[in-house]
Amino acid sequence: MFELMSHRARRERQRFMTPASAGIALVCLLGFAGEIHEGAAYQIDQPVRGSALRGRVTFNGPMPRPEWLRVPRDSAFCGSSILKEALHVDPQSHGVADAIVSIEGVEKGKPFPMEQGVKIENRRCRFVPRVQATTIGTAVVVTNEDPILHDTRLRKETAHGTTLLNVAMPKGVPPIHRTLNEPGLLLVLCAAHPFMRATIQVFEHPYFAVTDATGSFEITAIPPGTYVVRVWHETLGFSEQTLTVPGGDSRATMNVELEF
Repeated sequence: MFELMSHRARRERQRFMTPASAGIALVCLLGFAGEIHEGAAYQIDQPVRGSALRGRVTFNGPMPRPEWLRVPRDSAFCGSSILKEALHVDPQSHGVADAIVSIEGVEKGKPFPMEQGVKIENRRCRFVPRVQATTIGTAVVVTNEDPILHDTRLRKETAHGTTLLNVAMPKGVPPIHRTLNEPGLLLVLCAAHPFMRATIQVFEHPYFAVTDATGSFEITAIPPGTYVVRVWHETLGFSEQTLTVPGGDSRATMNVELEF
């Protein structure tokens, strides 16, 4: 059984919102119950049993207007301006692309994804993909597909974030390899082109998803228990809500709609 968030819970949740998300409400059709257990190291449990969480992250405000950023360098290749892609809302579904949805507090469950690899491409003066999520131990490969110099930086998203990569990448440079050994949010930046930006969220568990172009997501094989569902978006901020997965039917599907 799911219910709308109470006014008291909504006020409590404001303490967790970033300044960029102030005044943005996240309506999450999830139940309140139980106690959250976090902190234990994640363990793989076989056979895989659990429910699936499917839903869509939607934007309930007016459609965002296109915003163009000035290109101060290499405009002959990049163009004099470039479309800001931080917030993409599908005009039909009002779904928000590139939001990261995760379930925190699962101590034992499904294996990590078989495909362990993240690729960051410098392509047409953008980082492609713009938003990715992966697990610790993942190998990241950075390439430059452009005929101009890029200066790719990868650092933690904190006030004094540790820099994991800072390398000049001229045309034809071989791919650069790194391993992501710590959890957290990473920023991908280009010193030569400050309008370029991407993010990578590194998790210690496999219970996460990045919304597609329509705002849809699916997280499978969630074992029974009470957890925290967290939603993050680089422009809209983040919020969290309690999710209780009932026991019994190990193949149940829960449908939710998360609304900014």
